[in-house]
Amino acid sequence: MKLGKLLFFFLLLGNFHLLLAENYNYAGFAVTQKGGKKVYSDNHTEIWKNGKHIASKIVYKDANGKAFAEKEINFSKNPNLPDFKLEDSRDGYMEGAMLLPNNKIKLFYRENQNSKAEERVMSIPKNSAIDGGFDFYLKNHWDDLLAGKSICFNFFAPSKLNYYKFQIRMTKKGKYNGKD
Repeated sequence: MKLGKLLFFFLLLGNFHLLLAENYNYAGFAVTQKGGKKVYSDNHTEIWKNGKHIASKIVYKDANGKAFAEKEINFSKNPNLPDFKLEDSRDGYMEGAMLLPNNKIKLFYRENQNSKAEERVMSIPKNSAIDGGFDFYLKNHWDDLLAGKSICFNFFAPSKLNYYKFQIRMTKKGKYNGKD
């Protein structure tokens, strides 16, 4: 009995930082264009600490509610370039990235469980984002976009072991869901 309590205490102590964090949960749904039939959902848990979004966990579920993939994102090193890993249990697909010292990033990717995982270490160009870091990148440049400026940035794609250059600009002002 004492060993069980001691083990519980150490598990609790080891994850104490998570107890101090706030979690926010929400879900998105993919539906067919014709008929609106549910295809899958992505169920998000955002972990916030001291007012900062530090991590996310996303569980992807099929139309019947069965989980088929998970993604973990850690924004603590760099919100625009978070460490992340996505794994799909249906076929073994996997992709992700890890921020390294000296302005480097490691991209990794596996097509399926029968494929060999590939990886590439690259230098990070200025104005870059990856995966969930794109949201932070846009928020940081939102005022420039509203002012009519064009934003150029690089987006890393682990499945291609490379990055692509993009340019974003506002094309028109208007309301979306009743908001400016």
